[in-house]
Amino acid sequence: MTGNSKLKIICILDIMRKTDEFHPLNTTQIAKELLSYGVKAERKSIVRDLECLESAGYSIMKCENHNQGWYMSDQEFEEYELKMLVDAVACAKFMTLEESRILIKKLKKLATKEGEKLIDATIIMDPALKIVDGKFKLKYDLVMRAITEKKQIRFQYYELTSGNKKIYKRNGYVYQISPYYLALVGDEYFVLGNPITHDHVTHFRIEMMANVEIIDRRIRPMKEIIELKEIGVSKTIGEYIRENVNMWTGTSTMVRLRCMNGCRHDLMVKFGKDIIMTDSGPDEFVVNVNVTNNEGFYQWLAAHGPQIVLESPKDMRQHYIEYLKQTLENYQ
Repeated sequence: MTGNSKLKIICILDIMRKTDEFHPLNTTQIAKELLSYGVKAERKSIVRDLECLESAGYSIMKCENHNQGWYMSDQEFEEYELKMLVDAVACAKFMTLEESRILIKKLKKLATKEGEKLIDATIIMDPALKIVDGKFKLKYDLVMRAITEKKQIRFQYYELTSGNKKIYKRNGYVYQISPYYLALVGDEYFVLGNPITHDHVTHFRIEMMANVEIIDRRIRPMKEIIELKEIGVSKTIGEYIRENVNMWTGTSTMVRLRCMNGCRHDLMVKFGKDIIMTDSGPDEFVVNVNVTNNEGFYQWLAAHGPQIVLESPKDMRQHYIEYLKQTLENYQ
């Protein structure tokens, strides 16, 4: 392949993507790298190709010390950006271990050689937390295409029984819904859609769906769905997801919480940085947020113990007290 100049310049560009100002390459080093591509090149031709790439708009920079060679200054990603992406893939519980490894390998190709070392040295991936369902990505893709094409889907839904065996809910009932959103909430993907049997929205875990099919039938207009008709008008989908704590559905209610100062960060993570916190003493504050009245909110509230107190509304406070009593009964 010595005489293939078109291939050579492409290979040089690929090699330069692995460089930066701290790790330049001279013509001798580039020629050696080219051999791994099966390409032989003279130093003068390499210089011409580098100048050609620079003329084409690529940020090929020459070191002040010319003996050190050249480097590329505008990499597609900064090293810290790739590290964040790789960490997100490594922690993604909705991907299998093998899928995560393949995607991380692709991301590493975008890094400099030093960046690859950084990623390899700092990556943390726990195989025990990865799903084993290799069909997840196929279900995800089908739902995503259905939403894009504004078509309905049908599927069956699993639940776990003794021995962690999956069985179909409702004796294999086939759900048919209009899907509107595919949302990553916590560690799981949910489909937000309207089943044909009623006018409300329901949340389904992608992981627990089975035999997903796209139906050649248009989705129901979102404005006809009780909980979603305000989306895009007076509410965002982000606000809707924040209100439905742990993705439990219910009636949206304004609640007043009295919280210790140590909970400020947790409140902003859960309900957004724009919530208004009003000091009610040297160690505590109160905040009003919209949530749905259901067990999902109670679970979140109980996790904070005495640090957060539900002050109002009174009926919801009483429901929470009953929830705590039922929990305590399991220990008596």
